[in-house]
Amino acid sequence: MKDTELDCIADHALMFFPLFHRRLAKGEHHLNCGRPSRQQYQVLGMTIEHGPLPVSEIGRRLCVSKPNMTTLVEKLVKEGKVKRFPDKKDRRIVNIAITEGGKRFMKERKKLIKKDIKRNLSSLSDDDLKTLWVSLENVRIILSKIDD
Repeated sequence: MKDTELDCIADHALMFFPLFHRRLAKGEHHLNCGRPSRQQYQVLGMTIEHGPLPVSEIGRRLCVSKPNMTTLVEKLVKEGKVKRFPDKKDRRIVNIAITEGGKRFMKERKKLIKKDIKRNLSSLSDDDLKTLWVSLENVRIILSKIDD
């Protein structure tokens, strides 16, 4: 594939996520001033998907600096969504794990966002919905082929 075509794909990918959020996931519950930042959602999601991880590893995977990770984790700890604990092999390493409260929070938010997406999609025709479903399934399949 030509570099110009890869450039075009990269541009579309960069545009996709904000567009997806603006068009599909928007909803009234987003107006709450206390809602977590995108990075806080990512930290919570990563601890659900991978289990307890060192703060430094989460920061590396999310491309978040150590000082910013400290702030993110501190806020999540204060809200009772994650807990800190020292690594069993190296006490200098601080791990974090999602709490039951954090799991409940993520489950509730997922329900709200899913409800918003369904409501926002309801104005589309059946043909548009089928095209979107097939397109998203194709994107999922292709992205699953990319190494972590």
